[in-house]
Amino acid sequence: MKLPRSRVPLFLSQELAVLEAECEVDANFGIDEFTLEPQSPRFILALNGGLVSVQAQLQCAYGPRIMTVA
Repeated sequence: MKLPRSRVPLFLSQELAVLEAECEVDANFGIDEFTLEPQSPRFILALNGGLVSVQAQLQCAYGPRIMTVA
């Protein structure tokens, strides 16, 4: 099974430990060979309206992933 690069951190931090606990895993790498570095978020603020009424939408971007803050 091949994982896309974007899924490697999740696999290493969660799924690999489950696999190792439930079955024998033969890997040519160790978890200590990887460094997981979280990205700093980038905030995007969109304002619409005028002096009487203003609407705002705040979004948080982590790399290519953009999430709207409720």
